[in-house]
Amino acid sequence: MVFLISHQSDHLIDAPIAHLIDWSNEQAERLNLTVSRCQDRELHFRGTLELAKSTKQDRTLLSGMKYDSPQPPPRGAFSLIPVQVRGEADPKTNPDGCVDTSELVELIIRLDNARKDNSLVKAGITLDVVSPTWLASPCKTEYGWRRGTRSAGTLHRCN
Repeated sequence: MVFLISHQSDHLIDAPIAHLIDWSNEQAERLNLTVSRCQDRELHFRGTLELAKSTKQDRTLLSGMKYDSPQPPPRGAFSLIPVQVRGEADPKTNPDGCVDTSELVELIIRLDNARKDNSLVKAGITLDVVSPTWLASPCKTEYGWRRGTRSAGTLHRCN
C-alpha cells in the first residue's frame, strides 16, 4: 500500500511519518492486520513554495513565433510512503502472513475514508491518497505472485 502525503516543509522529519503509521495501524488492528514502514522505498519531493518567483520570459523563436515561458503554480512538498501490510501468519497455509486482496481493499477504503483525521493535520501532514502498492512497486505486479511463481489464489505479495 502507498500513502501520498503533502507536508508543509521540504524537510520532512520522521515523527509525522511515524504518526501516520501509528494512525494506520489503529484502523488495521480492526482487521487483524499490521502496517509497517518501508523507509528504504520512500520518495520525497521538494515543493516550490519557498522558491523565488521566476520572471516571465518572452522569446522570439527563429521561426518568428513568440514563446511565453509557462508559469506553473507553486506547489508544496509531497512524499510517497510505501508500507507493508501483513496479516496473521499460519505456518502451513500462510507462513509469510500475506494479506488476502479483499482485506487489503477493505483497509484501503477504511484509511481513505478516514484520511481527513484531525490528528494527521496536527502532525503537519495531509494524507491525499491511499493506494494499492503496485503504483510504486519495482515488481511487474503484486497481485497473485508469491515466491516468484504465479499463484491462483488471492494473496497479496509480501516483500
